Amino acid sequence: MRFSNWLLLGFAIAFLSYLCIGALIFGLVESPAEHKIEEELLEKKQLFLNLHPCVTEDALEELIELIEKANNRGVSASRNFTREPNWSFGQAFFFSGTVVTTIGRKFV
Repeated sequence: MRFSNWLLLGFAIAFLSYLCIGALIFGLVESPAEHKIEEELLEKKQLFLNLHPCVTEDALEELIELIEKANNRGVSASRNFTREPNWSFGQAFFFSGTVVTTIGRKFV
């Protein structure tokens, strides 16, 4: 094998190692905050069910899932928000530009 191939392999290994170390550090830093939020959410959910015995846990879970699906699509269920479309012309134009520039085809 040529020296340039070894050099490329070395850079690839170094780059992958760098990414793995970064992922481990990021996971260690963010994990405690995520667990704290999960615990708070479960406590609030249980408190809500205790304060509103007419609401079943299944009905609440169904509502939460519906809200989560809407939120993942960019739709808020909150009363305190301004309704702007997620895909305005400017946002769609920017997205189209990023797709073309990052996955563009090379013409030969």
